[in-house]
Amino acid sequence: MKARNPYSAKVLVDPYVLEQQRATLEALRRSCEQTKQHCELAEGASEYLADQNARR
Repeated sequence: MKARNPYSAKVLVDPYVLEQQRATLEALRRSCEQTKQHCELAEGASEYLADQNARR
């Protein structure tokens, strides 16, 4: 397995990185729903990922 270069522009389309971003977003959403914490962060992350998906 090749090591990931975190400074590469390709990291933004790396399937592993994308899955980790989605998992983090889901955790933030659950936190918002259950504890009413991290709601602004969840909203911002959701907007960021939607924007990134639109650019691909």
